[in-house]
Parts: sequence; structure tokens; C-alpha cells
Amino acid sequence: MTVWQNVVFATDGADRDLRRASDLLSLLGLQRLSQHYPNQLSFGQQQRAALARALVRQPDNLVLDEPFASLDTPFRLQLRRELLRILRRLDVSVVLVTHDPQEAYELVEEVIVIDGGRVLQQGRREAVFGSPSCATVAKLLGFRNTFQGEVVSSGPLKSLIRYQDFAVSAPDGELAPGTMIDFCVDPQALTVIRAGHNRSLPPGTILDGVIDSVWQRQSGHRLAVIVGNGSNPDYWEVEEAQNGQPMEHWTERDAVRLFLPENAIRVMGRKGR
Repeated sequence: MTVWQNVVFATDGADRDLRRASDLLSLLGLQRLSQHYPNQLSFGQQQRAALARALVRQPDNLVLDEPFASLDTPFRLQLRRELLRILRRLDVSVVLVTHDPQEAYELVEEVIVIDGGRVLQQGRREAVFGSPSCATVAKLLGFRNTFQGEVVSSGPLKSLIRYQDFAVSAPDGELAPGTMIDFCVDPQALTVIRAGHNRSLPPGTILDGVIDSVWQRQSGHRLAVIVGNGSNPDYWEVEEAQNGQPMEHWTERDAVRLFLPENAIRVMGRKGR
């Protein structure tokens, strides 16, 4: 069937249905392709035709299950922009199922984070992304450098968290000593210093580590730093941006010091001991 036949197939064929189908094809940029067959369409055009067929019956709710999963990145971004433009013009509630945190943030107003069939957190997009309830939620939302620690002390200015053999300085959060917590740190907030070198730094914590991997990027370096000894060391991810200055040349097994700014520590999901 052609695009037009596919869309009107979902209707009763009344005049009002045909007018609505024509309006949708125009809205979705498919009017000139209405007599094309599926094998004459790009994947993005096929997706838009499927969306027109779903919308022509004027549903109150629309479920989109991984609508961009099979697309390459440039096409995925383009179709995402097109879908957002279309949905803003239609009076329909949309449930978007996705594993892509960026996709969710750009397209939805309310987020429900589900893991293993359980709802872990639900709320407005800004609230959920701004304050994940636990480490599992943070990881599903794309947060990196998520670890566990124990509150040692909490005062009006800062808290101290025991992490491995380190005392990590974090913003005050009225945390009770002995509380087990999850915390995370943005990779772009971290600074790597070569062992034995000193540098003036703001309030924070220095962890000793060893570089495990180095990835070169156009915008800088991405490093994986091993922190801790024993059979279960932690891997910290660091994003070093190119800022016009000569960049440090890192190699695997370099001994380094990892600086965690105090204000970059995000505490989550407090769990009773």
C-alpha cells in the first residue's frame, strides 16, 4: 500500500477522516510522498508515515516504543527534532519508552524510571535528573562515577564521607553520621594531577590513583583512573577538555592524583545501615 492508503486504512474512510489524513501528511511533510510505497521511503519517512497512521484516529494517548532505536545518530537527532515540533502542535498525551537519557530529557515533561519492573523514581524531568533518588536511577539516567560511602560527620559547612580509605569532603546535607549513601561526580568536574606535582586547588578531596585507559578525542581526553587497592578497585571516568592550553600527555599506568571539588559531590539515596 502507498503512504496514503496506509494512513486512511486506519479510518472509516469518511470525508472528515480523509481531511484529517491529508492535514497530517502535510504536517509531517509527507504530502508529496503520499503515493510512494514503503520501499521508496527512507527509514525516517517510514517512521513519520507510521506516526500519521497512529494519529489519524485522534487517540487521547500515544505510545512510542524506542522510535529512534534503529537510526544512525544524525538521522536520530533529526527525527527527534521533527517529532518534538509535531507533538507541540498536537493535543495528545505521549508515553515514550526509551533507554536513551538524552532522548528522554529532550522530549518529555515527566520521567518514570523503571528497573526490573519496579518504579524507582517518578517526577518532573528537572526534578528527576536534578536529584536522582539512588545510584541505580543515576546510572539509568546516564550519570557516571557513582559510588557508595558512609557519612563520618556533618556540619553547617560540609560533610565528610568515608570512601575506601579516603575522607571525601562534600556539601552539607544534614546527613546523620553512620548513614550509608550513594554519591556521584560529573567526569568533567574532576582534575587529574601527576603524582608528586602540587597545585593550588579549591576545597575538595584528593584521591590517589593509576590511569588505566586513555581515549583521545577532538575535544580533549577521556581517562579511566583506578582508585583503590584489592580485588575490587573503582574506576573513575574523567573528561579533560581542550581549553587552548597544551594538554598533559597521559599514558596507561601513570600514577596520578584525582581532585574532587567539594561542590561537585552529589549525594543520593541514603540507605539505613
